[in-house]
Order: sequence, then C-alpha cells, then structure tokens
Amino acid sequence: MRKFVSGNLNYSSWSIRALLMVRHLKLDVEEEIVPLDFPDTTARLAEISPTRKVPLLLWDDETVWDSLAIIEWLADRFPDAGV
Repeated sequence: MRKFVSGNLNYSSWSIRALLMVRHLKLDVEEEIVPLDFPDTTARLAEISPTRKVPLLLWDDETVWDSLAIIEWLADRFPDAGV
C-alpha cells in the first residue's frame, strides 16, 4: 500500500510541506485527508498512524511520519528527481 495521509490542508501546514514533495515527484500514491478537530479524529488517526499525527507516508512496508522526515525519505529514494 502506498498512501499519503494529511490533515485538512487549511489547518495543517506541515501536511502541505510533505504533500508538495509527493506531488512534485508525481508519485502514484493514494491521498487521504483526515479532518482535524472532529470528535473521531483521534480514533481515526490511531487506526493509521503510530504517532496519531499527520502527515504520514505509508510506502509498502515502511511508515514515515513528520514532514521533514518524509521529504528526506523521498529525496533518498528518488535522487534523480531534481529535488
């Protein structure tokens, strides 16, 4: 499974940072937005994220969270992308 999980883009600027990299690389990933500040937000995040935070990149058997960590991880795996 390859998925990028973010919060509402108007509330989660950290999500935007990593999402820009994902889109720049034109990765074939499913994008999912978990709405923040709803009664079930924490429960929903607990189902998909070990830290219960976004952004989150699920790539095959790897899980990467934190926007800068996601960007570094992608840059390491796609060195010829001109990033």
